[in-house]
Amino acid sequence: MPTSAGPVRRLSHDGLQPAVRRALGLELRTALEPGETVGIVVPATTWASPQTTLAVTDRRVLWLLDDAPVHRVRDLLLTDVVAVRVRPPRPWRGAAQVVCTDRRGRRTTFGELEPATAEAIARRVTAGREARSDGTAARGSAPS
Repeated sequence: MPTSAGPVRRLSHDGLQPAVRRALGLELRTALEPGETVGIVVPATTWASPQTTLAVTDRRVLWLLDDAPVHRVRDLLLTDVVAVRVRPPRPWRGAAQVVCTDRRGRRTTFGELEPATAEAIARRVTAGREARSDGTAARGSAPS
């Protein structure tokens, strides 16, 4: 006898293009807030996971640790980012890294990125951070 697992939650992100929906996957799409605009979605790595999906929105940086059993989706508000920089590829590795430093001084590094992609991520984070600090902070948090 079939049983129901409970009510189905309808995602409010139907405005996403199909390619973006596929790239984000269900967990990152579910983590999006209503009205949040996705700018970039790319595969990357972090120190915690060699398989990470990185997404930059107009409000925050989100990443999914593919091989973590719990607490898979992490985020960093753009208003909390105080610095973002690109580490260029080393001669023996063709991949660049993006390093985001938050207000507490904690660095989050995303690696295995094409240099042009890393630059685009850094530009988008910087632009979003500046736009948010102009008084349009996400989730009601004011920049300090």
